[in-house]
Amino acid sequence: MRRSTPKKTDGRLTTNKEEQTELSFKMFSQAGERINLENIQHESPLSPFSFREITTHKIMNNSKSLPNKKASGPDKVPSKIVNIAGKELTKPLKQLFNSCLSLGHFPQCWKLGTTLILQKANKEDYSDPSAYRPIALLSTIGKLFERIINKQIMYWPYKSDSI
Repeated sequence: MRRSTPKKTDGRLTTNKEEQTELSFKMFSQAGERINLENIQHESPLSPFSFREITTHKIMNNSKSLPNKKASGPDKVPSKIVNIAGKELTKPLKQLFNSCLSLGHFPQCWKLGTTLILQKANKEDYSDPSAYRPIALLSTIGKLFERIINKQIMYWPYKSDSI
C-alpha cells in the first residue's frame, strides 16, 4: 500500500506529523453538520423510561455476539477473552453494570478510545485527506454494557405500545 503525505487546502504537501495530525483533525471534526435542536418537540407520547436490572443471561447472550477478531481498545481486553471467560465474568459484570445503572454512572475509562486513521480502498490520490477514514477502538467491557442498555432503550417504544 503506497503512503503519501496529505495536502493542505492550498495544495502544498504537509511537511511533518504535527501538520498531518492538525489536517486530519480539521477534516474529521468538520465531517458532520451542526444540528439545530430549537424546533424539537419536548413532549413525549411514550411512557416514562427506566432501566431494567441487567441479568447474567443478558450478559452471556450479548458477550457471545462480540466479534472475536476485532482489535481491543485502551483497556486491552480482547473480545475473545470475554467470550471464552463468559460464564466466570457474568456475575462480577452483572454487579458492575447494575451499579453503573443505579448510580447513573458510565466509567470514564469506558469513554476513552484509540483512533486509527485508515486508507480508504481504491483511491487514486492518497495525498488527499478524504482518502482516509478514522476508526475508534473502544473498551470491550464498555461496548458490552452499551450493547445491553441500547437494547433496553430500543425496546422501550415497543413495550409502551407507542410503535
